[in-house]
Amino acid sequence: SGYAAMLDLCNRLSSSGDVASMLGPSWALHQPIDWLSAAALRASPATRPLYGPMLDAHVKGNAALLEVHTTFPSVGAGAANWVMRTRAVLQEWEAANPGFRAELSGGASEAADTRHAVLGAMGTYLFAIVPLIMAVVFGSFGSALVPLRLAFALFFTLGATYGFAVIVYQTPLFHGLFPWLAPFHGLTYEVVPMVTGIAIALGLDYDIFLVSRIVEFRRRGFSDRAAIFRG
Repeated sequence: SGYAAMLDLCNRLSSSGDVASMLGPSWALHQPIDWLSAAALRASPATRPLYGPMLDAHVKGNAALLEVHTTFPSVGAGAANWVMRTRAVLQEWEAANPGFRAELSGGASEAADTRHAVLGAMGTYLFAIVPLIMAVVFGSFGSALVPLRLAFALFFTLGATYGFAVIVYQTPLFHGLFPWLAPFHGLTYEVVPMVTGIAIALGLDYDIFLVSRIVEFRRRGFSDRAAIFRG
């Protein structure tokens, strides 16, 4: 039955971890409610004023709402990972209960979907913008080596930037010097596209200035070594 399927869903969610409490037709905060208990709660004059309004608020036709309260803020650290893990639990539940479907809603789900879309698009962005930059540099300087060196410099800058960020925010290496770093669990996904754009812009800017100065001194008649030294 649908009630048994929902009770099974509650049990799966409760055992998945990081769930503080739940509220729905088959679960009251920390206590599961089987079918006989639910019928008794609805029939008893003592409990009907409490259980009845809860059913009215959480059941509409063939749909039922289950409130899940996590052990951490719903949009805080770990929320997106919990959403992804819980969606896997829902898929297993749907496979075990054919004909029923469950989905997550709320700010954490939207944040998880946005994070997945943003981070998933970063590879496309990098492998589209870097070849375009290389083509422009090749057309400007007429050299095949300069664009390759520029691409290496850009990826090195990104690797060094994010590598240092991981050391600072995701490891305890600097907690002795900066104790206020201890509560941090990493960088939020919104930082990735912003930092990537800034790092590419700065790396491209300074690299083009450097190469342009070297080319300028070379055209003035200086040797390769002297042009590089002065540039």
